[in-house]
Amino acid sequence: MVHGLNFNLALNGHNFNWLTVARANSLVAPLQAMAGGIASNAWKHAYIMPKTAQAVAVLMQTSSYSARALGLMFAEIKTNYKTMWPSSAWGPTTLLSGGQVLMLG
Repeated sequence: MVHGLNFNLALNGHNFNWLTVARANSLVAPLQAMAGGIASNAWKHAYIMPKTAQAVAVLMQTSSYSARALGLMFAEIKTNYKTMWPSSAWGPTTLLSGGQVLMLG
């Protein structure tokens, strides 16, 4: 059985065009280094909120044969995302609510 972890990271200091393929590869690198994952990818989206400048949000996904491993991975991400994606490299970031581990099949 394969499971997936999905979560969104807002890159508040950047717009949609700033997030290139090379930068997206750098964003998923911390996921690829974590134990238990099989494959990781990123999808970029315009992040639009009322009365704020447009930013870019990244839906990051990683898969595993273990839902438990993904749960542990997400717990680490929630605790350490500002270290994993530091503002010195990425600008201000926000881990958006709604991250989840799902059974994929």
